[in-house]
Amino acid sequence: MVTFICIVVCVALAAAFVVLFMDRAGLRERVVATAPKPISEMFGCDFCLSWWSCAALAVIATVICRDAAILAAPLFATPITRALL
Repeated sequence: MVTFICIVVCVALAAAFVVLFMDRAGLRERVVATAPKPISEMFGCDFCLSWWSCAALAVIATVICRDAAILAAPLFATPITRALL
């Protein structure tokens, strides 16, 4: 259980870093301006972008650690990421 909580916190922190980096680099605004509507709306919403960032990082962590339980991490990491933003 402690390991899962640590993974949730690590996924949340990494996702917050990714979202903040995309925002600072201007990538987020560029995608909002040029992407098709569903992707543009997703990048404009902090909660949606937090969810998909957490989901992508959880998939990567699942492949590295070979533990399918990590796929549940975005459910708990997304609100933490949103609060960090």
